[in-house]
Amino acid sequence: MATCVMMKNSIFLIIFACLWTCHDARDTLAPGDTLDSSSSLESASAKFTLSFVDQRNSNFKYLAIRRNKYNPNKAWIGNRNRPISSSSSPLLTLDSNYTLKITQTGEDPIVICSAPQTSNSTSSGVVATLLDSGNLELQEMNGSRVFWQSFDYPGDTFLPGMKLGVNHSDGHIWSLVSYVDTYNPALGPFSLVWDPNEHELKINKSGVVYWTSGVLRSDGTFEFILPNVSKQRYNFSIVSNENYGYLTYTAVGDQSLQPEWVLYSSGILQEYEGQMNIVQAQNCDGYDTDGGCVRRFQSTKSSGTKIDKWVWIGTSIAAALVLCTAYYLLRRRRSALPSAGENRTEIENEMLIFMKSN
Repeated sequence: MATCVMMKNSIFLIIFACLWTCHDARDTLAPGDTLDSSSSLESASAKFTLSFVDQRNSNFKYLAIRRNKYNPNKAWIGNRNRPISSSSSPLLTLDSNYTLKITQTGEDPIVICSAPQTSNSTSSGVVATLLDSGNLELQEMNGSRVFWQSFDYPGDTFLPGMKLGVNHSDGHIWSLVSYVDTYNPALGPFSLVWDPNEHELKINKSGVVYWTSGVLRSDGTFEFILPNVSKQRYNFSIVSNENYGYLTYTAVGDQSLQPEWVLYSSGILQEYEGQMNIVQAQNCDGYDTDGGCVRRFQSTKSSGTKIDKWVWIGTSIAAALVLCTAYYLLRRRRSALPSAGENRTEIENEMLIFMKSN
């Protein structure tokens, strides 16, 4: 009996140790630490992970921050324009010079960020920490100063707490940029930006405005961002002063919703996993202004415009000149018929040829 009790206690301790190990994942890289393809950082409350992930339909790996759940979105990618071969054994490391970088076999390192090399700013040491917000920070060990953060370099995803806008002091812009296509995360054609002067979100394609959100109204909603439900899902905040001009938001209501705005390569701005369509900028055809679409072309639907009138007048004048010329030539040829002895049928055929060529 005692033996059975001891075995049960041993099994319990083994299970407890395994569970403790699973939840004791590290959230920080210290100088000299590395992260390989089989390991990851996990934020303190296990909400986000940082790891190398395989890109579907390719032989490449990307360093990505993702929510710790099934089928997660890549909320941030550290090497969007420099894919890593799956066979190159990539490592994320924070070296002794406080440089966070990706090394790989046979290729130059991909530097993500560095802390300044001054004794005052790095006296307590520097670490890279993944926060529960999904933000990766390169900071002093005592947390007194942040040298770099992934939230300052968004990908195609807008998480709660991120900013869209501009830092007036250094000109840095926070914006989303879509993928090139579904499986290629390199910088694509669509961007989501905040206009600090107009106080509007805008979706651009290759620098041309396709859609605007309208200004933030007194009830806390934008005119063209889910006006009937957005107040129950998002709490928008605008900061506008001499140093900053940006928009940010937090999630409200059911915190399990975990909103992630994703700007897709097709021009759709959507909550990840299709929970909510925010806007479909690809449907803005350039002629209408429905749903925040921006008119880029003169409408062809409106008749009687000055351009239409002059096109009609010019066409009419050209047709009249052709007919007059044809009539004049026909009269001359007919008057010369008795002396030249030409066949009338041949003259008419020549006139038909002339009309077709004009």
